[in-house]
Amino acid sequence: MGLIIIFVAGLSFTLVLSSVAFKFMVAQDLPRVNYMTLCDVYSLANFVFLAFVVFQTLVLGILCATQPNELRSSAG
Repeated sequence: MGLIIIFVAGLSFTLVLSSVAFKFMVAQDLPRVNYMTLCDVYSLANFVFLAFVVFQTLVLGILCATQPNELRSSAG
């Protein structure tokens, strides 16, 4: 179970870095405007979703570290 948590955490942080790189690359090509475009809304929603994924992975990692036996027995 611990290796899965480490893999998911690494994947989550890689996705966050990819989203930041995407935002920087797109921001260079788009004109600056004073309102949110569809691309801005997409980037913001993506960051919020990835923040939830990172938070979930963090909570699951803490639970697995503190209560490994209870999680294994309830998993079936």
